[in-house]
Amino acid sequence: VLGGLKPPLHDLEGGFEPTEDHTADWSDADVKNAFYVHPRALPLDETVVITYAPAILNLDSWRRYGYRPLTWATWLWGSNANKEVAPEFFSRLNWRVAAQHNRMDEYAGAELTLRLSPHIRPGERVRVENRLGDRTSVFLYYVEEVRHTWTPTGPWTTTLRVSRGLPEAVYQDAGYFVQGLQEYSPLKDVVFPVPIIRKEDAPGPTAPLKKHP
Repeated sequence: VLGGLKPPLHDLEGGFEPTEDHTADWSDADVKNAFYVHPRALPLDETVVITYAPAILNLDSWRRYGYRPLTWATWLWGSNANKEVAPEFFSRLNWRVAAQHNRMDEYAGAELTLRLSPHIRPGERVRVENRLGDRTSVFLYYVEEVRHTWTPTGPWTTTLRVSRGLPEAVYQDAGYFVQGLQEYSPLKDVVFPVPIIRKEDAPGPTAPLKKHP
């Protein structure tokens, strides 16, 4: 959690060595690259917000994945609030939202199976050795789901579904989470990028179909 209280952290090495090979996955399903924050107290249509509200954009992500907006309506701003400080307030809040959801394609998800661990709960964090490639690095994950399994004669295990996995050193670098982000005004910065497929992301040439003799 950027700038806030950090959830409890559990070290899964040593006595809590995973009992099975764990999975790991990366996805672009949660990628966002255009961020808008507006007050829920005001009757604003989402189209109006996107058209007129200042946005924080990751243009490199936009070019790669296309336009993927995230609009965030907040109750932190009331209709009787001081209008003079509104631009700074919403800019700061939007930067926090953007930092939390930037570079989502670089976070790892995983499923970890370990000895029965009822003390680990959703919303907490775990530290685990990276078992894919570089075994010298340690990843931090956030726990989304906990499942306990036990039988009278079999092993008692806990399976964790975790997300937002990054090397522990990366979590110490606040600049990582805002890299590529920039604030834009839709009333001034009218030229937005056209999505471009990079050569390394494009599929190769398809071989022609061969007819049966």
